[in-house]
Order: sequence, then C-alpha cells, then structure tokens
Amino acid sequence: MFKWALFFDQQDDFYSLECASCVGQGAATTSDETNCRSYFDWRYFCCANNIREFKKRAEMNGLCCCTPCKPRYRRLVDSIYPRAVTDGLIHSNMQKLTFYAISHPEKLERIGEYLVMRMGRDLGRQRPVQVKIAVEAMDQLLQACHSSPSLPQFSENHLRMVQRLLESNNAKMEVRK
Repeated sequence: MFKWALFFDQQDDFYSLECASCVGQGAATTSDETNCRSYFDWRYFCCANNIREFKKRAEMNGLCCCTPCKPRYRRLVDSIYPRAVTDGLIHSNMQKLTFYAISHPEKLERIGEYLVMRMGRDLGRQRPVQVKIAVEAMDQLLQACHSSPSLPQFSENHLRMVQRLLESNNAKMEVRK
C-alpha cells in the first residue's frame, strides 16, 4: 500500500497530495513539482472519504511519478514491453512475470486487469506491436497458470481482451501468430 502525505499550500489555496516516497527528494522546482505532486481544490477534500477515494483512484491509475511506488506486478508487466517499437516481447522479463504469477496466484487477477488496461490504451493509440505483446503475455500466463486458484478471474480478463480486440475494427490491430 502506498503512503500519501496531504499538504496545504496557503499561497495558492490548494491541497497537495504527495506520495510519501517522493517527499524529501528535493522537488522544489516547479518542473519537478508537476511530476511529483497533484494539486486539487480544497473544496474537493471536505471529508475523509473523498481523500480515500482519490488515493485509491490515483494508485490504480499509476499517477505517482516514482517507480518504487508502482506495485511489483505492474513493474514486471511494464518490463516485458521493449523500449524500441520494432522489438517483440522481452522473454527474460516474461519469465520473471510468469514466475511471479505462479508464486503469487492472488496477484494473477490484477496482472490480467493491468494487461487489459495497457492493451486497451495501446489499441486506442494505434500501437499494433504493443497489442501483440499484451496478447502474447496473456496467452503465456494462461498456459503457465492453468492450475491457479484465481484462474477463473484471469480468464475473464482474457475474454475481455479478446472482446476488445474483436470490437476494434482496425485491420492493423489483427493479431496473427
């Protein structure tokens, strides 16, 4: 779970919600500050429920700037994508992700949700190579974790991915093996 700190900027009359691991990193300049802090109108945080809701949404969407704040499964999923667009799936990192998914079956559903989210983002941005990587990763995880107790939830994510691929009527996004 992430730790967040809530600050009040009296000059601008805004609350600043900052990741605790970003605090003290010297984010004093405005360029660093925009990467590290999120500013909101003080009226939004009138009760503790809104703050909890924001923190949950920020964590799920990966709004924190620092890599250590990302959950391990997200870092592993992100590592299977290559830096160069022309390269394919990074197999050594895929093996790490597979080992993690087998070792922690309770995280398998979250891995699947994150892969579906990334694939949907790549579909919208017309990135067929990344879409193919997401499909390959999902297939490999499905084959490797066939005896996992959380397989039904993971297979729902797999079906959601297939549905999104079928709904996109773009010929470039057709994934062929």
